[in-house]
Amino acid sequence: MHSQPENSGTEWTPGLWRNVPWTALFSLVGFVLLCVGLAVILRTSDGREVETWPYHSQTIPVSVLLALTVSIANLCLSIALSKGYEISWWLKAVKGADLRRLQFDLDVQHHLSAITGRNTRLDSFAISAILSLAVSILSGPPDPEGF
Repeated sequence: MHSQPENSGTEWTPGLWRNVPWTALFSLVGFVLLCVGLAVILRTSDGREVETWPYHSQTIPVSVLLALTVSIANLCLSIALSKGYEISWWLKAVKGADLRRLQFDLDVQHHLSAITGRNTRLDSFAISAILSLAVSILSGPPDPEGF
């Protein structure tokens, strides 16, 4: 008679609300709201003197508000992309993907040099990871003199 091994992992509980990637969802909503906030800041500050915007008693430079909003929006977007990569990777793993392919997908998220290796079969996952990495490198911290 065979005994069943004891399960020490987390049991899967079906249901939509239990399995929604809340972190990714909130990050995407935050990104959209911050983009709307950027538009509002640019629209309301257009044509006004720096000393009179946004309030007479509290002067906050537009460049500071824009830099802060863009930085938080980039953070929200990178969190959402990270969670999306995680979900995509696990779906590939569950469907029986090759171990080399899974390792390449992990490497390409963090190192652009991974595409020069010998196991480079680019798919939509790898292309989006490369574009995301390139955007995060190119965006960098904002230049305070550029505003």
